Amino acid sequence: MYYVNAFSSTMTNLFQGTPYVTEKNIDSLCYYRALRCMYDEDEEYIEQRRTLLYEFLRHTFDVGQGKTLTRYKRILPIDSDIPRILKNICTAYNDVPNREFDTDNDIIRVLYQSPTFNASIRDAYRKAKLCSFVAVRPFFLNQKLRLDVLTPDLFRVSTDATGFLVEEITYPQWSERGQETVTWNANTVTYADIRGNVTEQRDNPYGLIPFAFMRLKQGDNLYTGGMFAMLEKQLRINKDKFQQDVMAEFNSFPIKVATNLGLKNIQLSPDRILFIDNVVQGEGQLMPPSLDIINGDSSYNDMQMLIDARQKQALTDAGLPPSIVSQQTAPQAGISRVIERLELIETREEDIEYLTTFEQEMARIILRVANTDNVTTVDEQARLVIKFADERVYIDPADEYQLDKGKVRDGVLTVAVFYRKWAGYRHDIPDEEILSSVSNRMKEDVGVWGEAMPTTDTVIQQEQNVPNTTP
Repeated sequence: MYYVNAFSSTMTNLFQGTPYVTEKNIDSLCYYRALRCMYDEDEEYIEQRRTLLYEFLRHTFDVGQGKTLTRYKRILPIDSDIPRILKNICTAYNDVPNREFDTDNDIIRVLYQSPTFNASIRDAYRKAKLCSFVAVRPFFLNQKLRLDVLTPDLFRVSTDATGFLVEEITYPQWSERGQETVTWNANTVTYADIRGNVTEQRDNPYGLIPFAFMRLKQGDNLYTGGMFAMLEKQLRINKDKFQQDVMAEFNSFPIKVATNLGLKNIQLSPDRILFIDNVVQGEGQLMPPSLDIINGDSSYNDMQMLIDARQKQALTDAGLPPSIVSQQTAPQAGISRVIERLELIETREEDIEYLTTFEQEMARIILRVANTDNVTTVDEQARLVIKFADERVYIDPADEYQLDKGKVRDGVLTVAVFYRKWAGYRHDIPDEEILSSVSNRMKEDVGVWGEAMPTTDTVIQQEQNVPNTTP
């Protein structure tokens, strides 16, 4: 496969000295590296996109010195719509879920108050959607919770007979000793050099593998699934863009053909002239000397239409609604938005089932690590209950304002909550302070307008029989 040709040497070097340098494992590592490089924007991954596309094109285009594909190898297209797709289909963490523990709730809640935690878990979710699963290691740095997310091109696991219970994980890392591999099991953590020689081994202080595995798809084994079809769609789009670039180059300037001029030093800027000598006609007579200019027949716009069609089809195949696929389509709101996003909503609900299990597994590891590393003392038997926010249903603000007024009148929404949402009060401000602030604001209205202007607030208070705090 083209992705094996692209990355086999890289993956072999990463895992040298481990028992995972086998054809089956290297093929799997290359498969996931092909997916991963289309997600990240690091320089290393950007260059790997070019390598991947080059191998993808080799079965179609001739290679060798001076060949078009060879000349373009370092400037092949690197475009990827996959990050955009993942951003739109992975919405479970767009709003921070509500996490509660049945014991030591206040202490445990502090553990999750990290400025990078939610961004990291959102990133892990998108990578798991791309690759079908990832390994996530929670750890504490300066008393703050951090997450190290590994995609399956960066680790291998050993499992029990079921193929799902992880008994050992191995991954490469770089330290003061240089490149090495780290292997965790429930009893030990082992460091080895690139020749497989053990450089350090110590007891596992946690008594468990400090990784939680986020899986979003069930299969025959862990290494199953991934958005490979989407990857190949992207490669075909980039192939079209490569052809478009070549077309633009060859059609930007006319081709000059010098026939039987016998002059070897003629060069017309900006392109070199194409010399053809000893051209004969009829019964062997030389053709008269000539200098012809041939204009290319560019199909650049036709190629752009093909690229646009492929991109829209790729987005549609990923389940994105028309309002996202087509930039000319107005965004939907309310029930129309729900209908057009129905497929994404159903997928989101399926993801949440897997994510709930993952969060509970990771919470158990976080509590163990927090106790072992003396971050704090918590009850490791505390059970996490997590509730993900509902899918956002966007409504026109004027309509939403009127709906919220009706909820207050019906007693579904409190007056204080109404003010918090629409007047910008923080959630930690007590209800009484909010009502007092509103009263002062109404006094200011009297000073400005000369009379008390009728407000939504007063209407709500009157209809709810809420005591008006205005003097």
